Amino acid sequence: MATRFLKINDEFRDSLEETLDKNNHSGKVRPYYYGISYENKIILIPLRSKCPRSYSIPVYNTGNKIRPGLDFCKMIIMNRNEINLYTSNVSVNRNVFNDLNRKRSQIINMIHKTIDDYKIMRQKVENGVDLSSDEMFLKTRSTLKNWEDII
Repeated sequence: MATRFLKINDEFRDSLEETLDKNNHSGKVRPYYYGISYENKIILIPLRSKCPRSYSIPVYNTGNKIRPGLDFCKMIIMNRNEINLYTSNVSVNRNVFNDLNRKRSQIINMIHKTIDDYKIMRQKVENGVDLSSDEMFLKTRSTLKNWEDII
């Protein structure tokens, strides 16, 4: 899959345990997701105007956004055959598109880091070990709980 920007449909979004805009019926589905191939899956990483400081990569600022970037805590993992069922293509600013394409290796590294840190956090929880602030952040915010069986 070439790099592209997508939005997920309401039904898929609301079927997940943790996502941005869960049960938002305003008709304004956001955010847009940066889609990237990862192993045998597709990872969708939300593009946000105000990203958290942990587990994010800043993107080119095209306006008065506070801290625009990709939020890896809210990534979605899909099988390739699900893309056409649950997403649609969207257009983004050319500068944002180019900026993220330049950061492709950094994005892949952050995917690995977020998944690895999530696994370590889950192991600590199972063993009753205290969590760091970043691990608590992942425990309370991460969408990876939706895909624990495949990560």
